[in-house]
Parts: sequence; structure tokens; C-alpha cells
Amino acid sequence: MGLLLCRIVLGFAFILSAIPKLLMPYAFLSNVYGFELLGPNAGLLLAIVLPWLEIVLAVLLLADVFAVEAILVSAALAALFTFAQASAIHRGLEISCGCFSQVDPGQVSYATLGKACLLGLVAALGVCFSFLGTAWGKRHQSSKFTEIEVGDL
Repeated sequence: MGLLLCRIVLGFAFILSAIPKLLMPYAFLSNVYGFELLGPNAGLLLAIVLPWLEIVLAVLLLADVFAVEAILVSAALAALFTFAQASAIHRGLEISCGCFSQVDPGQVSYATLGKACLLGLVAALGVCFSFLGTAWGKRHQSSKFTEIEVGDL
């Protein structure tokens, strides 16, 4: 149940994040450049790829296809978002977050950093649930298999 909730939260968060980026790509590109972490070519590549990556991750998470892999990539993205926000705050940049809205974007602040950390926490919980569930499933299957073998003798 916990894994399902993490997948749903992450999936909808990525959809809500990607749609404004796709609708206003130049505004998002401006946001990417505002962080001053990437050069012009890398920034352009990120602005093109990131919204589509978020959509693909959302679909995979919500459809439960390659969910473990999607959660791992989600955790990496959340760590990247957290780093970028913390870096902007540390350097005193007064820039748009570019997180969920390009029309009335919030400025990078401790509140937006908190949202990025919260997204990271949900992704980390999803990773934990994924691997705990996988380990539990293997133990559960092996014990059932043993019971069947013993019962068949």
C-alpha cells in the first residue's frame, strides 16, 4: 500500500510539473539558465529533455511498469532538484523555481526547497518500499515453494 501511494504521489507530481514546462518551453528554458549551473547547450538539452522525462516517469509510475526503476530515477531527480534549489539559495540568486508553474512561478526559497525535499522523501520511501517488497516477496515465494514441496512428498 505504501509503494502504491508513493507511486501515485510521484506520478501526479511529475505530471503537474511537466505540463507547464511543455506549454511554455521558453519560460522554462529561462528558469534553467537562471540557476547558472549549466552552460547554454547543456541548459537547452535539460530544458528539452526534463519535461518529457517527467511525463515518461509519471506514466511508468502510474501504470506500474518498470516501477522500481522509475522510482530510482525519481529519487535521483528529486536529489537533483534539491541540490539546484539549495545551490541557488546559498548563492543568493533571486530566480524563479520553475517547478510547477511558468505563469506565476514562485521564487526559489526555503519553501520551494522544502517541497523538493518532500518529493525526495516520497521517492526515498518508494525506493525503500520497492526493495523491502521485493525482498519480502522472494522470501514469501520461497517459503510457499518449500511448503508445496514438503506437502507433495
